[in-house]
Amino acid sequence: MIHFDEYWAKAGETARYLGEHDMSPVDVVIQCGSGMAALAEHVIPDSQSLRLEQLPHFPYSVVKGHGNEAVVGKVGELKVLFFTGRIHLYEGFDALTVGFPAAVAKSAGAKVFIATSAAGGLNQHYHVGDLMIHNSFINFQGDNPLLHLEVSDYKQRFIDPKPPYDPYASRALSSYVTQVEVDVRQGVYIGVKGPMFETMAELAMLRALGGDAVGMSSIPEIIMCHFLKLPVVGATIVSNECFREELVTHDKVLEIGKKSVPALASGIRAFLEDRYWWHKLERRR
Repeated sequence: MIHFDEYWAKAGETARYLGEHDMSPVDVVIQCGSGMAALAEHVIPDSQSLRLEQLPHFPYSVVKGHGNEAVVGKVGELKVLFFTGRIHLYEGFDALTVGFPAAVAKSAGAKVFIATSAAGGLNQHYHVGDLMIHNSFINFQGDNPLLHLEVSDYKQRFIDPKPPYDPYASRALSSYVTQVEVDVRQGVYIGVKGPMFETMAELAMLRALGGDAVGMSSIPEIIMCHFLKLPVVGATIVSNECFREELVTHDKVLEIGKKSVPALASGIRAFLEDRYWWHKLERRR
């Protein structure tokens, strides 16, 4: 275990390094899912970047289809930071390490964290290329960042994640993505550890538990956002329809993620340019 003070100090060092390169403070942090690294250049074409391995303490992925840059730029009045890749539990990291980008986001001054991902559609009404805005989550990953965190007051770790996602920002993002002709769903994200895809029996169980989409990421970052009181939005591209017989491959998931980028980026940019949801968010702080 690591004490929160030490963990928070490391996040602060990362944020200060970003600041030394004029990449912090920021208003919004967006984490890119599988195949979606190009979101950053579509949303903020006039940007500056650093390699993630340059950032002190920051974990970076070597998994195909994930970017390796921190990219920052302005959208309207907001300064936006993208992490173009993420690490996963299946790479051997614990959930506290996987959740570190959320701590960096909070330390860098972010007011909202957007976790994007690609995941399989458990809900039979979902189709490949749909966007699911998370309205809740189920942690089926067998790990939790708070298990690895030591705190001075034991009550700090007993958090209640209700509502699980920021309702104002989630509704606003859903509205703008709908306008770029993407079918938008509202549903429950269920996180598993991976890296193996699920059997049909497992898929049936996950659907029966209430999951609408199943993926191998996002949960640690979302939990850390709750611990740090950082509003969070979850947005998942449906990469495959789980109950079809064709085999799922990592390359197919990446392909759908890449195809989703232009439309999703247009929706995200319009969302970031709208100050209405931002004012509502700030009034509740």
